[in-house]
Amino acid sequence: MLARGKPFQAALCRFAGGHSRHAAKWQPTGFQRRSYAQRLDEDDSVLETEWKRQLMSWKTLGLFTIPVIAFGLGTWQAQRLKWKMELLDDVNDRMHRPPIPLPLRVSASEIARNEFRRVLVHGVFDHAAEVLVGPRAMEGEPGFIVVTPLVREDGSRVLVNRGWIRRELKDPKSRPESQLDEPVTVVAFVRRAPRDNAFTPTSDPQSSEWFSIDVPRMAARANAQEVL
Repeated sequence: MLARGKPFQAALCRFAGGHSRHAAKWQPTGFQRRSYAQRLDEDDSVLETEWKRQLMSWKTLGLFTIPVIAFGLGTWQAQRLKWKMELLDDVNDRMHRPPIPLPLRVSASEIARNEFRRVLVHGVFDHAAEVLVGPRAMEGEPGFIVVTPLVREDGSRVLVNRGWIRRELKDPKSRPESQLDEPVTVVAFVRRAPRDNAFTPTSDPQSSEWFSIDVPRMAARANAQEVL
């Protein structure tokens, strides 16, 4: 039995490529090595494919979202431009209409309907209730805006923005030409009360310090209608 096994063992050694009389150690064949490598490549390919699929899904979503956002912004800008152009046309049309008499009793709806329109107002200025708003600079020069109540034929009062003066003309005595005592006819534009910004100090009517045109408080102080 042992004698017959020697040639087989030698043949096995020769088949494995060795010359030792002892049994050769087992090694994976090239087919098995390729199969293992292929499996690794396949796993990597699966991971890479999944990663690319997710990446492409995000890219597709981004490429789809960008045109939608751009279209929305473009539509909004076009609508806003149209609204501005219509608003400017309406303001320009109102400003060039013939002046109309200002009603004796002016309501908020009347102001909104006739904003930017020219109106005729008759009455006498109450210079004692004059208000200086400021300081306000014009072309780098400090000054004030003059707001004076106008007493109308029926005794009602409206506030009139008479414009800007230099700081040197703050005292009414320094501008006697503006202190008219006779009745006048004023052609003015109807405007809503302007809004204060966050940086405007609070006015103090008690000390006659007005930093903004606060129509409600000015009207209450002068016993006038809330129209400027």
